[in-house]
Order: sequence, then structure tokens, then C-alpha cells
Amino acid sequence: AVVVLHGGQATSERRTRSWQAAALRMDPFVRAVTAGLPRQDVLVAQVRYRLRGWNGHRDDPVRDARQALDELAELAGPVPTVLLGHSMG
Repeated sequence: AVVVLHGGQATSERRTRSWQAAALRMDPFVRAVTAGLPRQDVLVAQVRYRLRGWNGHRDDPVRDARQALDELAELAGPVPTVLLGHSMG
């Protein structure tokens, strides 16, 4: 499995949107990972953070990434997992 984590900002309470550059920047990576592979060989999941910012001690993207990993484990079981991120991701 591959979990894709996009970038963000140091501090922001604004919600993340799918059309933001930080999120869109990861699309070519997703295509590269899945190119030429049969669907059953790799599971790719893109995390969309609830908020744009790291937000200090709250570590909002860390909480979101951990939730995504927990959901992946429920869906796919104990599979080898790679985190693919950029910037804050």
C-alpha cells in the first residue's frame, strides 16, 4: 500500500480543498506509482488533511495521517505500507 501525503502551511485554520496546489501536486506521483501495475498489486490512498496548517502542538496532519493508516489497516489488513509525501506531507 502507498499512502500519499500532500504539503500544507505551518499555521492555518482553513480547510483543505482538493483543488489546492499542494494537493494537486501529488497527482503525478499517484499516476507514476500506479502506472503499469495491475490494480490488485498496489493500493494507493491520498490523504486530504482537514486543515491546511501544521498548527503547532496540535499536529493536525499527523492526526489525519494516523487516521488514514488506521483505516487502511481495517480495509487491507497488515500489508507493507509506504508513505509518499512532499513538503509538510
